Amino acid sequence: MNELRRFCVRCTCEIPWKRWRQGSHFCSLDCKKKADKEMDDWRKANYCRRCGIRFPRLRKARKVSTTPVLALSDGAPTAQGIPAVEENVSGE
Repeated sequence: MNELRRFCVRCTCEIPWKRWRQGSHFCSLDCKKKADKEMDDWRKANYCRRCGIRFPRLRKARKVSTTPVLALSDGAPTAQGIPAVEENVSGE
């Protein structure tokens, strides 16, 4: 029967049989301590120490469109960018 090989979550080297049998996901205590330190640093950067609420994420600024705006003869821009034309409704 083929033997299953397990690998460390942090450094991807093979986990010894004794540690795997105990249910460890790390190849050594040193790897476990380093992974715990990384998780603590991540938690400190993302959550409040006192109340445990996650910090708000920074939002990216919206890009401003660079499309030109057409203006009327008096200088006022139109909504569609098309200059308004006065039509004679009376039919003259």
